[in-house]
Amino acid sequence: MNTPKLRQQNNLSVTLYLPIFRERLEKLNARGKSNSDEAIQLRRSIEVADRCTNDKEIDQERPFVGLVAD
Repeated sequence: MNTPKLRQQNNLSVTLYLPIFRERLEKLNARGKSNSDEAIQLRRSIEVADRCTNDKEIDQERPFVGLVAD
């Protein structure tokens, strides 16, 4: 089951690895392997993590958007 708490834990786990992913992608690019399967997967992972981070920042800026009063 994909609960919000589990999603948050998964996002945190991926966020911890982002610097490593970025460094690995830079190394692949430097070696001319920017179109390899690994590079493509790293770019996708970084993109998804960035989106999650941006969504979290947006939620923090507008914490009451979408709430319904009783």
